[in-house]
Amino acid sequence: MFAGHNGAVLACALSPDGSRLLSGGDDHFLKLWDVMTGRQVGEYWAGAAVQAVAWDPFGEAVGAGDAAGRLYLLEPQLNSGPGRNSPRS
Repeated sequence: MFAGHNGAVLACALSPDGSRLLSGGDDHFLKLWDVMTGRQVGEYWAGAAVQAVAWDPFGEAVGAGDAAGRLYLLEPQLNSGPGRNSPRS
């Protein structure tokens, strides 16, 4: 359950309603998970190890920071399915 990163998970954050988990890893990916099923429902490539993640108070957007010092703002879609989308920086 929640298997998907290739390498260490460096950061994770639970959505305010507890339904989604965002993880960031040494593999340069942010991954979005459905907590009830443990299935990955989204994936975003950051280009460097993801060291910090956080949800906004309404669960509509997330912020992430990578090892290269870049910050990202994402509006993840729960039913988007795994995809290799690059986050906006």
